[in-house]
Amino acid sequence: MDRDFPGFVEQDGDLMKAAGINAVRTYDPITDLDVLDKLWERGIWVVMQMYPWGGFDPRVNPEMISDTVHKVKDHPAIIMWEVGNEWNYNNLYQIDKGMSFEEARDRVKAAIDVIKANDTTHKRPVATNLGEIGIFEDPNADLFNKLSNADIFSMNTYREANFGDIFAKWKTLTTKPLYMGEFGCDAWDSRPEHSTANLTAQADCTRWLQELIVENSTIYGGALHGGFLFEFADEWWKDKSDKSRGLKWHDVGGSAPGFGPYPDRDFNEEWWGIVDIWRSPRPAYFEYAKIPIPVAGYCPSTTGSSTAACAQATPPEAPVVVSQEAASQTASQDKFMATTL
Repeated sequence: MDRDFPGFVEQDGDLMKAAGINAVRTYDPITDLDVLDKLWERGIWVVMQMYPWGGFDPRVNPEMISDTVHKVKDHPAIIMWEVGNEWNYNNLYQIDKGMSFEEARDRVKAAIDVIKANDTTHKRPVATNLGEIGIFEDPNADLFNKLSNADIFSMNTYREANFGDIFAKWKTLTTKPLYMGEFGCDAWDSRPEHSTANLTAQADCTRWLQELIVENSTIYGGALHGGFLFEFADEWWKDKSDKSRGLKWHDVGGSAPGFGPYPDRDFNEEWWGIVDIWRSPRPAYFEYAKIPIPVAGYCPSTTGSSTAACAQATPPEAPVVVSQEAASQTASQDKFMATTL
């Protein structure tokens, strides 16, 4: 693990709180209680990733997961556990190139069982994260029956500046709850006529997608229990196409499975942050901060909903929106949405 959670938690935590972010989803588990304390002081929950890659088999070495559970299970910042990241794409990264989809699925199932066996006091929900491609088209996988021990699912998807019919389709697959594990748009526009940073496009896309997250909240009769905007800060290590360039270079390019983000349908892997590597907020940060929290009994104008949940609606108290001139100000409302460290 090379994540410097202690070195960034206060600065990042303050920026997250100012934008109304109320939860983070990380790739590696956070076992440093001081880091969890600092997030909790700022009203930020943690979806705790427990098994991002299959370097060990939970059926053979359950202590690799149970030890982590026992280190942090009594901390109030943990809202749920999560197993795997797009593991249906990567087969938990095909350890020694030999792991099949079915083997990865069985390891995910075993990891969920280990977590539940060791969190018997708090009994937090356990989620597993899927990439969108294939889960709607492959009934032979029988995925949701095979993973009946998962309490909630999360999904990563990149469909330009919308979600298409994902939420309607989800309800035909399973009654299990759903949150978006990743969605968003990067800040580099690789279209030939642009080939430059396009901060306006990223900001617009962030606003459009966040409004759809709110519109499809279970509070308004939708399918979603929230979502994690990808991502909080740029990661300069991700594009490895030119190995002569080190971590100090901000590269463009990169690829990942999916339909592609707006506006160029390219995954410019080192340009996803709503803040840059120096933690200077981009316009997308301020667009995110403006989106209000879903409130029962009130439907924002973006939903166009006429459901009973919106009857006799009372508007929520307006949030304090962070200004570009005062990015460190604290917003008065938390967000239903969340982001990824």
